[in-house]
Amino acid sequence: EQAALSGEDMHLFYRRKSMLLATMKFIGHLFLRKLLVLRVIEYVLQDLGLIGVIQSVDMLPPEHAIECACEILETVGPALDVTIEGKLFVARCLNRLMDL
Repeated sequence: EQAALSGEDMHLFYRRKSMLLATMKFIGHLFLRKLLVLRVIEYVLQDLGLIGVIQSVDMLPPEHAIECACEILETVGPALDVTIEGKLFVARCLNRLMDL
């Protein structure tokens, strides 16, 4: 996907990617400040295709979705590890990432 991009398009691609990752980090920090609940994080990861009803290995999420999922998990992971529900959620996400 990236190989066919010109210089200006490549710049735009990386700028959008950077903004997307910053948005994931922002969502994670909202969760850490208890402004969002775990259900919102679950919904975001479900929307990214990491967790949810369809978890077929044949249907891989796009690369940017995997990066976004890793960014949000890196941000909220330590806070989730203090509860049983959070540990189970993180384990489910990490198992899915290992399956990819």
